[in-house]
Amino acid sequence: MVSAGQEQSGNGRDLPPVTPPSAGLIVQLFIVPGLLVAVVVAVIWLFFGWLGGTPQSAEEYVRGLRSETRRWKTAETLAQVLTRDENLACDVSFALELCEVLADEWQRDVQLPAVAEEPDLSAEYLPAVLGRFYVPVGLPLLQEMISVAELRWQQKAWLLRLRGAVWALALLGEKMQAWPRLTQERREAILVRLDRESQAHHGTRRGQWAGQAASFLRKLPSAPSSGPLALQDLAESVYRVSETLARAAQAPDEMTRKYATLALSQWYGAAAEKSLVELCGANDSIRSFENDDEERGRREIRYNAVLVLTRHRSSRLPKDLLLEILDENKQRTYYRDNPGAADQTLLVALRTVADAGRPAAGEQLDPDVARAVAKLAGSDNPRLRIEAQRVLLLDSDAPAHQPGEAAAYWVVGFGALVIGLLAIAVFARKWKLQSATPGA
Repeated sequence: MVSAGQEQSGNGRDLPPVTPPSAGLIVQLFIVPGLLVAVVVAVIWLFFGWLGGTPQSAEEYVRGLRSETRRWKTAETLAQVLTRDENLACDVSFALELCEVLADEWQRDVQLPAVAEEPDLSAEYLPAVLGRFYVPVGLPLLQEMISVAELRWQQKAWLLRLRGAVWALALLGEKMQAWPRLTQERREAILVRLDRESQAHHGTRRGQWAGQAASFLRKLPSAPSSGPLALQDLAESVYRVSETLARAAQAPDEMTRKYATLALSQWYGAAAEKSLVELCGANDSIRSFENDDEERGRREIRYNAVLVLTRHRSSRLPKDLLLEILDENKQRTYYRDNPGAADQTLLVALRTVADAGRPAAGEQLDPDVARAVAKLAGSDNPRLRIEAQRVLLLDSDAPAHQPGEAAAYWVVGFGALVIGLLAIAVFARKWKLQSATPGA
């Protein structure tokens, strides 16, 4: 007979005695590896976090921008953060601090006899950062950058500065269009803070930036409007935006003119309309193009300007150019080697016409434009068909319904459908019973 201990051993021999682990073994297996991992994590966090960590406060961002090792990553990160952090985008002191950082960078570039061909902080990210604030304190500085850079655009670095400043103006205009959508408390807090900065720094460039911004923001409406604001007209007594963008719109460079067109769409007004009408012309003075197809570059500038005029319902809209954009055959011919570009051009035009809506209450879409849209409603491209049908639906003669009427129509329609189905079911049951009855 085999004992229980022998059965557990499997071969008739006793297992070795089990002893608890010693303190040295525990240290060797757990403590030492844990300490090594902690040291490695600490080194990685300290080194890489210090080198490229993401700042969390306005003060950290400013320190990062003034750091030689972190400035690029900080500026790139900040340009992205401001698009989703409204609190930071409304921080007056922070915006003024960044203005001073950019002004220092800019003065250093202007004083140098020549600048490097590679872009720097004042050429790329910092202007775009200032354009993402709800506080337009950077507008005078951006205008100064455009005035200086447009005279030296033949150099790549100065051309990048010119484009960057124009692009920032477009971004800033978009923010100013959204100003009425901020809460009243936030708008008042911004104005109070600007007034304090203006008084505290009276006689300095910082105080001037704050005072001009406060004066301009008080001219903006406090309630959202049904269409885009005429920002350029509102800004003329404070900022001379029309002159700045008019010069940028005449730059002998394709991309700069495209950026200027985008900025004019946000800073729209009587002077902007004049510049846009000129951009609808031949654009023969352009000397620098993005690719070999120079006519395409000129045509796209014209198209962009026409669509901006359409969006703003301008009475000076060159209708023949709008009809050309809506002509699918012409777009297929222009973009023979790139059908996707033709589709995108047509879709953007249709959406612009739809967003512009009717010119005035009770008026219909222009008959020629309506015919062009109706033709696109029969396109072989389903995306074009759907978008064109949406435009035609918005322009239909059907009377506008009150908010509750649509729900009432749905209820009545659904009730009628249910009654109809019940009637069919009753009739079918009766017919079945009659068919099953002998002699029926």
